Amino acid sequence: MAEWANITPRTWATDDFVVAQRWNQDWGDFLATWVDDWIDWKPVLTASVTAPTYDGGQQFGAYRRIGKYVSAFGRLTFPPSGSTAGSGGYWLNLPVPARSASGGTQPNLGHGFLYDSSATNMRMCQFNQQTDETAVIFGAGAYIVSDASPWAWTAGDGIAMNLFYEGQ
Repeated sequence: MAEWANITPRTWATDDFVVAQRWNQDWGDFLATWVDDWIDWKPVLTASVTAPTYDGGQQFGAYRRIGKYVSAFGRLTFPPSGSTAGSGGYWLNLPVPARSASGGTQPNLGHGFLYDSSATNMRMCQFNQQTDETAVIFGAGAYIVSDASPWAWTAGDGIAMNLFYEGQ
């Protein structure tokens, strides 16, 4: 990540004034030194008992650091064949370890969607910090998403996520 030392202040002439073009350029230059580029990330789904397998399914994402914060998006889709739903509550790996939660809390790290392709059904979900490196997935009814909840996961079903949290 860039450091403040790399930012050169603008030299203003006596009769200079801020115009939109100059403001946009200055602000863009500042952000370019403060925000990292997108980095590929492969979201991995695990479970509390037996991890699911989804070899051949879609599994992609990206993240970037913004100061101490992490912004990420990703998607997992079970393939047409050769997958198993595993067993137990689902967890997701984080692209960058989260700041340690205090007092036994599980901070919300982001939201997403669960997609059931056989019923063309979509539900919202949220990702709460489980450990510094994983998030547990909760459905909209405050249940933990698992191999059988909110439905039995089959080919074409998926999970999409948008995360924003404080990293280590």
